[in-house]
Amino acid sequence: MKKLLLTLTIALAGLAAQAQSDHYPQGSWLLTGYGSYSTQNEELTLAGTSLGEVSSNSAFLFGLQGGYFVTDRIALGITADINWDDFEDDAGDVQVKSRETRLGVFGRYYRSVTDDFGFFGQLNVAFLLGNLEENDGTGDFVDIGDVTGFSIGVSPGIYYYIGERTALEFRFANLEFNRSKVTDPDNDDNNATSSGLDMSFN
Repeated sequence: MKKLLLTLTIALAGLAAQAQSDHYPQGSWLLTGYGSYSTQNEELTLAGTSLGEVSSNSAFLFGLQGGYFVTDRIALGITADINWDDFEDDAGDVQVKSRETRLGVFGRYYRSVTDDFGFFGQLNVAFLLGNLEENDGTGDFVDIGDVTGFSIGVSPGIYYYIGERTALEFRFANLEFNRSKVTDPDNDDNNATSSGLDMSFN
């Protein structure tokens, strides 16, 4: 039995605003906003024959990060984001809701190519808190567990200054390790560990 996965991701470009016009000198500040929206459909096939769409997932992510340039090329800071996921059945009804908040720290190394264009690499370490809710069959949602965990990620990116203090940036190919725990209302724990390469832009 094979799974066919279709994914569409629409991402918002990050905006970086810094306190000085020399782009990123030591002692300046960095403020970045980012977001993404994605939808995913999962279809089962048997011997090459489609069994029909069985589930779908939509996710929304929005985050902010702020940092300080400790050298002309290195920035350190904090990051925070929220992630909303809805899981639907083949009838289009939401069956499970996931809400997560991540708080963490990051470090960036910048390498300029021209005065306005260059590359950077970013390392993130974040802790997450969230909860899961399930449709009880009447349209109401009941709590089925609290989520805690952490993640470590590395991602390259590019930036381009469109003004003295404002730049567009894109992060891609995020290599991330996640470990999370779901505690249900009976205080039973379920652990999950994952790692992967995310090719989406944000």
